[in-house]
Amino acid sequence: MPNSELQPKEKILVGIGAAVVAGCRPCTRTLIRAARAAGACERSIKLAVETGLYAGTCATREMAAWAEAEQGAAPELDAAFRGEKEKLVAMVLAGAALAANSTELLGRYLGDAEALDWSKEEIEAALATAHTVARTAAAKVESAAARRGFTLKKVTSAYCAEVEESEAGEPPAAGGCGCGKGTDCG
Repeated sequence: MPNSELQPKEKILVGIGAAVVAGCRPCTRTLIRAARAAGACERSIKLAVETGLYAGTCATREMAAWAEAEQGAAPELDAAFRGEKEKLVAMVLAGAALAANSTELLGRYLGDAEALDWSKEEIEAALATAHTVARTAAAKVESAAARRGFTLKKVTSAYCAEVEESEAGEPPAAGGCGCGKGTDCG
């Protein structure tokens, strides 16, 4: 009879794939180190990274096809129109980076939005909208798992505890990934 529980090393490798697709660099770094410490070989780590990237790419492609079908006949976006909407694009990019959990891109796009004279209040309103959408999407994913009969238990993990990462980009302290999700990260 097969073991019905994931082994610690397997949990860490699953976490690597999730961290990669979630865009959490500190989580990914910490989990890769933890996988090595747990005895995972470099090929298993590479497989977890590749599989996370594959899942993210598939999700993006599926969403692109769905959004295009949902919009229906879409007009051509020429360079002149894109130029007129440069300011709006900066704000959409900032919101999308927030929803994609990309701290690096978020910083860049917030800087672009500020450079294009969006006010702090306007930027915060856009970020609040994106945050609400991201949280709603996460809740819907959890509901989809529940409809399939799977419960998502909160996991306390030494690999994903809340830790501050320095502005210099130093690795997170032992026992945490720095993603800011506290002990519910996983």
